Amino acid sequence: MEVKILDVRLQNNGKPLKAFVDIEFNGLVIRDFRIIQQPGQKAYIVSPQTTWKGPQGKSNFKSIISMPNDIKWQVESAILTEFQKAKEGSNEKNT
Repeated sequence: MEVKILDVRLQNNGKPLKAFVDIEFNGLVIRDFRIIQQPGQKAYIVSPQTTWKGPQGKSNFKSIISMPNDIKWQVESAILTEFQKAKEGSNEKNT
């Protein structure tokens, strides 16, 4: 299975959300994976999710998709590799 990265949208706002990523594999397009990175920690991937308010106004989150571990690993690896390239390219443009 080949994971194709369609788009990496970097978020340079000083918050833990670092990018949104769209992918394609086996003809299936999945949009809005999130890359989260807390200061001093490794970046990690959050699958696309839906959000709703609970009874007391508390925000709730639920993943929209679920993948077997072997596919999830391939997707996350491809996303993080492209994220690193996008960050390096962005740094070069800003120097």
